[in-house]
Amino acid sequence: MEGFRPCGFRVFYHDKCFDGACSASLFTRFHRECVATGASYEYHGLVHRAGALFDESDFTGDENAIVDFKYSASPKITWWFDHHLSAFLTLKTMSISWPASGTQTVAVASFSM
Repeated sequence: MEGFRPCGFRVFYHDKCFDGACSASLFTRFHRECVATGASYEYHGLVHRAGALFDESDFTGDENAIVDFKYSASPKITWWFDHHLSAFLTLKTMSISWPASGTQTVAVASFSM
């Protein structure tokens, strides 16, 4: 196809964690089959640590997804999925309006507080 360029997609996931690896794999399959059949994917493992969890300069894909990890309000994140209450570092981030600026899809499992 003329003018077609495969999407450079970066998937950020909870590293050193079976749940994170499975989330990255399932997201990739969903995205490849339902959204962008010609996309290329790169993977970047994330670990919990003190201080800043994300380096904004790592969000270099045409699209960037975070799965099974803390929420990032970066406008460079286009997809985010998690199922942990702890994904939100503060109550303020829990009360953001959905979808976040630039984010196509945000999903979090329901939970009671």
